[in-house]
Parts: sequence; structure tokens; C-alpha cells
Amino acid sequence: MIGKIFFLTNRFFNLYNFEKLASIGTPLVALLTPEMARASEDKLKYFNQVHILNTVKYGLNSRIDYSCLEPVLIREVEGADPTTTRIICNDDVHMPLAGLLRQNLGIPGHQLEVCLNFSDKLQSKSVLQRAGVKTPRFEAFSHSKWLADCNDYFDELVSTYKLPFVVKPTNCASSLGFKVIHNYTDFMTIPSMEGQDCEIEEFLRGTLFHCDSLTKDGETIFSACSRYNRPMGEFLQGIPIGSLVVPDSEAIAERIKEFAQVVVRTLGLLNGASHLEVFEEDGELTFLEVAMRCPGGFAVPAYEKMYGLDMLENDFNIQTGRPIDRPTASKAHAFWMMFPRLGGEVVTYRPPTIESESYIKWNCSPGDRLAPSISLAETTAIFLGWTTSYDQAKYDFEQLEKLQLVELRSLTPRSAYTQADTVRRALEKSPRSVRDIEESITNE
Repeated sequence: MIGKIFFLTNRFFNLYNFEKLASIGTPLVALLTPEMARASEDKLKYFNQVHILNTVKYGLNSRIDYSCLEPVLIREVEGADPTTTRIICNDDVHMPLAGLLRQNLGIPGHQLEVCLNFSDKLQSKSVLQRAGVKTPRFEAFSHSKWLADCNDYFDELVSTYKLPFVVKPTNCASSLGFKVIHNYTDFMTIPSMEGQDCEIEEFLRGTLFHCDSLTKDGETIFSACSRYNRPMGEFLQGIPIGSLVVPDSEAIAERIKEFAQVVVRTLGLLNGASHLEVFEEDGELTFLEVAMRCPGGFAVPAYEKMYGLDMLENDFNIQTGRPIDRPTASKAHAFWMMFPRLGGEVVTYRPPTIESESYIKWNCSPGDRLAPSISLAETTAIFLGWTTSYDQAKYDFEQLEKLQLVELRSLTPRSAYTQADTVRRALEKSPRSVRDIEESITNE
């Protein structure tokens, strides 16, 4: 019998059916920052208790202060058996805190080391390399070398990795801080990441896939494979990014599912969801990243259209000991695409004309003045499509990449300069939310 279920952060709140979760009768407790609480105001009525907690700077991000977090849980579970408590966390930045809470308070679930295997990109690749899994070449980024002699450091890295290579944070999600280095100017102008652990990584080529799985007691009970239209980092260059679910009958889907099982078992996942990204080139698979959560974008609704299974709800069921659903025969072929903010004033929506059935979630309104996206979380719209024909799904998916779903009006020269300057300051003084950036633009 579960006593209380804590949700640490509001990641995926828009996809949960909280009315259904609240009906099970187990008290639900939310642990949120003030910004998360404002963004999820319509969901908070389903919680028995909401704790709004202070944050601390965590590299390019901010996260809840652990010194505030642990006392709240101690008070909430006082007098109860901690083994009846569960912590649900779908946020990569907060995942280690969830593991530390479980470890310190005797709460079941993955503890700190396993959480770090899935949230620290250096640690995950190190563990997998030792197990014989192919990963890109990588090393920790030296901020001191970059400051002391950027030119010499650049030459040293080029001799090892050639050009291009990648610089990215080790513990961020949604491509925040991601940069492909094509030349010395790119390297010299990396936004300041002081206080943020980063890595250098070999630039991978090929086709990028993601494999999303549910594991119960160490056994895979559901797994699905999808193909991205482009590498995720290209979203920050203004290109729509999404994925098409690959039919189970295709050989590449089976190979990637087997690869994913090796990865999650090696990293220690026993119960819950995982999201793996892997490159395929000339028949060879290379690990890119993995997270201990469901996939983002509209991958979860796409899988529900195709398999009749809500991956997010069943991740919750696994972690709380509730009965789980089984996938059904494919009902449709599904895909999704998210569209970046290019910068400018929104004039009107431009929904696409395609054959597939569809749903669009708009994340802007006419009249909004938008800054360019600095992470995958900042979109104008997210599109979900489904149809009974795989050929039609593939065609419509490929057409979406060529579109932008909002018409924008260029800002005046002064406003454009102000907007660019605001984005620059945001990158230098992260963490800042896109809401903060847009409010700054409006005020200026």
C-alpha cells in the first residue's frame, strides 16, 4: 500500500491525466519552484499538498535547493514507513536529487549512483565504454584551459577530434548550451559556462534514432523506435525537429531495441521509463545519450496512437506498483514535429494542409514578440500526426520539416537589435527562462 506520491518538478504535467491519478486515492504531493507552480496552476487542484521551494544556481540551470527539499519530505512522511513513499521525477536536472532523497530517507527506487548514470553524460558514456558499448570519443571540457589560452586549447582538441566537434553541458537537457564547433571563432565565442560542467564530444554523422522503453523488475515490457528528421541540435538553427515511429517489422527497429536493452541494463535501470538516442551509420550503432524518463516532444502521444499505450501513465504505474497496460496491435502510424521560435512578432497561425489526421498545440499567440529558441523547450507549436498508411505518414512527416507554422513580422531595426542583445545577455547570465527573455523584450 503506497502512502504518498511526490512529484519532483512539473515536467510532463501537461501530459498526465491527473484527474485519473487523483482518483486512485493515494495522496499526491507536488514539489515545485515558483515558476513551475505558475506554469502548472491548472493542475495543482489535483494535489493534496503543494510545496513551493527555493532554487539554487546549477550551471546553466537552476534547481530546487536540496537543503530545503529534504526537510519537507521528512515532515511529510513523519511517522510513516518510508518504504510506502514514492518519488516521481521526470526532469534530468533534478533526477540526482530524487536519487539522493531515496538514498538518505530509505525510500524505494533508483538511488543516486544510478540516477547519475542517466543524468551525467560523462558518467553514462564512461560506464558504457567499460562495458564495451560503442560511444563517441569524449572528454571533460577544461574551462581553465579555455580561459588561459583558447587558441592552444583549440589546436589540442582539433588534433584529437578534427572539425567539427561538439561542446555541450554534461547535465542539461533540451540541447541547452549545445554548440557545434566548426572553427576557432565558434570555439572562442562559446557563451560563458563558468560553473557548468561541460564535455567535448566527437561529432557524429548518420541517422539519429530514439528508442523509448518501459522496464519492470529489470525486464523490458515495452519498447518502440523512432527516427528523427535531423540531429536535435539543428533545432537551435531554426529547423523543425521531430520523429516518425518506425514500424516494428523493420530490421533497424529490432536492432536498436536490442541495443537499448544493453544500455539500460548496464546503467542499472530496474523499474521505469528510459529514452535513448543512438546514431546509425553504415550499419553501425553508436550511443549518444540516455535519460531515465519518457521522451519529450509529442513522442508519448505518438506511441499512444500507434500502440494504444500511454507510456507516461505506465511509467507511473510501474514506479508505484500499480497494474500496467500492455501494448495492442498497431492502430496507426504516427509522427510529431516541434517548431522553433525564429524571432519576431507573431502575425497569424499557418496550420499545414496534409492528409494525416492531426493535432496542434500552439505555444504562442498573435501579437507575441518572440526571441529565438535557445533550447528545445522553446517552441511556437508542436504537431502530432497519425494515419493508417506508413507511406503517407512518412510523406507528411518529411513535408513538415519544410514549414514554419506561424507567420512572423520582422521587428523594427531598434527592436531587432534590442532582441538580439537580450538573447545575448540571457545566454551569458543563464539560467533564465524564455518567459523572462520575452518579458524583457516587451518592456524594452
